Amino acid sequence: MKNLSISLALLGFLAGCSITQSGELPLTERFDTLKKGDSLQKVQRMLGPPAFEEKDGTHFMVYARNIKKGQGFMPDKEIERDVYVLTFDKKDRLLETTHLTLADAKAVSFDPDMTQTQHADPSFLAEIMGNFGKYNTGQRDSIQRQ
Repeated sequence: MKNLSISLALLGFLAGCSITQSGELPLTERFDTLKKGDSLQKVQRMLGPPAFEEKDGTHFMVYARNIKKGQGFMPDKEIERDVYVLTFDKKDRLLETTHLTLADAKAVSFDPDMTQTQHADPSFLAEIMGNFGKYNTGQRDSIQRQ
C-alpha cells in the first residue's frame, strides 16, 4: 500500500500542471482610452512605468505580459502573449499604439552553423568550480564578504 501511495504521488508530481506569468499589464481599458496626441506624462500617469523604454531616435515604450503552461517534465509552452508598443514623436506626443499577441509572433530558428557564439560551453568541472563560493544566505547580498 505504501509503494502505491508513493507511486501515485510521483505520478501526480510528474503529470502536474503549472501556469506562470511574466510581466504585468495595466487594464486593457486604459490602453483603449489613449488617443493620438496624448502627452508622455499623461500616458505614464495612466499606465505606470513600462517594461522597456527607448529614447534613442524614435521614442517608444513597451508593456508586455506572457503566460506559460507547464506539464510535468515537459518544457513550458507559451499560451498567451500581449505586447503593447507606444510610439511617440519628438515632442513626446503619442503617435501610435500597437497591440501584438501570440498570433503575431514569428518563429526564429537558431542555426549553430550560421550563428556565431562568443563563448565555449564550459565543462562540468568548470561549472562546479565557477560556482564555488557563490551563495545567497537570504540575509545579505552574497557579493558582500565580511
